[in-house]
Amino acid sequence: MFKRIFAILIVVTGLQMLLVGLLTSSSGEDQHPSSGEAAPLFRLTSLHGDTLALAELRGKFVIIHFAASW
Repeated sequence: MFKRIFAILIVVTGLQMLLVGLLTSSSGEDQHPSSGEAAPLFRLTSLHGDTLALAELRGKFVIIHFAASW
């Protein structure tokens, strides 16, 4: 009796996981940023307190590199 209930529970759980996976999968649209498009405008503050806006660098070659040490 216990083995039968356990087997049914495994099957139901598997079907639920499959259903959730299918419902939350991407729609196939490109989720990556496009090369050559303008980045959204933003403003950053350096460790020295200086503020730099991306708009101030318009027309210049800019590489934005985000990193974390953790």
